Amino acid sequence: DLMSSTFYFQNFDIPLSEIDRIELIRGSGGTVYGANSATGVINIFTKSPEKYDGITAEAEGAAPGYVATSLRAGGKIGEKFALSGYSKFRYFSGFESMAGVDENGNATVDESDFDENYDESVYYSFGAKMNLDLSASSKLSARLHYNGRNQYEYTNSYERDFVFTRDDRIYGQDVTASRLVANLRYDHTISENHSLFVRASTNYENDLYEAAGGLMVNNGIIDFEIQDNLSFGINDLSFGLNYRIANFDIHDINDPEYIGYVDPKSTESLKGAFVQNKFGFLDSKLNLTLGVKAENYSLINNKYYFSPMAKLAAVINEDFTVWGGFTRSYTTPGFNTTNIDWFLFQTPNPAEWSAA
Repeated sequence: DLMSSTFYFQNFDIPLSEIDRIELIRGSGGTVYGANSATGVINIFTKSPEKYDGITAEAEGAAPGYVATSLRAGGKIGEKFALSGYSKFRYFSGFESMAGVDENGNATVDESDFDENYDESVYYSFGAKMNLDLSASSKLSARLHYNGRNQYEYTNSYERDFVFTRDDRIYGQDVTASRLVANLRYDHTISENHSLFVRASTNYENDLYEAAGGLMVNNGIIDFEIQDNLSFGINDLSFGLNYRIANFDIHDINDPEYIGYVDPKSTESLKGAFVQNKFGFLDSKLNLTLGVKAENYSLINNKYYFSPMAKLAAVINEDFTVWGGFTRSYTTPGFNTTNIDWFLFQTPNPAEWSAA
């Protein structure tokens, strides 16, 4: 998430049966994966179109007021082409308003700022995948995912006066949010020990961010990446370049007195380069990995930050590995921690204070 540099599961709304496997990389992955991978990397792999076979439909429900359905289909179309797609729908009836009435028609509370049903929501998503073998050594793959939601949400902010009393402000609004992710990748095998890939991807979001009583964001990224992998002797060498354009657009702040942005519309860039080599000794029972990545994020400054890594792993048997290493990693801050003025409290006018 570009605003807070954290992960939200609502941005990953796909059928669970779409997941093929989950892999965990222990220790820092900063050399290859860059910032924000200081403590490890979780890779979630979805199924390749070739692994589909026919149509799969699922439905589930729960009380009170929850229902979900999903549909998946696809498979190989000829020897060189595979295509698949999926869709998902979820509905939740939400929670009744605190300002409702009981079975006799009497108001349950005399006064409440929560006068609408809360969290009634509709979630929907769909995606498509394509793999095309251009030749025996070249492959083109494309991925598309879209998810959206319609939801009534409450947000709040508060202000403190000179004596630190608190005044809560409640905002309710209908939210229509969406996210679009697209990925195009070209893989080429030069030889049995040499391969490379080139990738371009996008990630555009239109969503409510709950700071300052709620504000709307229209953010997006465009990513470019190239990586070369080469094996020779005891070496497994990888190196690559990446470039990202990040566009930020923050607007419709419910409480502009509480939060402000130096530049609510901004275009930033993230540039990086890495090299890593794994030395395999004793038939790969003992492995030494060395690497470094250099990154620059214009949202912070113009400097390049280096993430070096050294890891030694001894494979005792297939169930037992001993490893240790040294690394230095960085965290890429979100827009909300770099381009913000946060209002805490404001001293009253001296004349008004004297009069009081």
